[in-house]
Amino acid sequence: MLVISRRELEGFRIGPDIRIVIVKAGARRVHVGVVAPPGIKVLRDELVNQDENDLDQWATDGGK
Repeated sequence: MLVISRRELEGFRIGPDIRIVIVKAGARRVHVGVVAPPGIKVLRDELVNQDENDLDQWATDGGK
């Protein structure tokens, strides 16, 4: 894992098309902005895990 230190309104890029910006940083929370092309899906980890759980459940019950 790469760890990058940034201040508010600073950012970094992932490839030529994705930009990550620190919008606001507080004592316990950081607000992150993601600028990406419309075809790129951006999800929080817990949503990805939920999607995987839903797919596992679907596969287990035969898609019912």
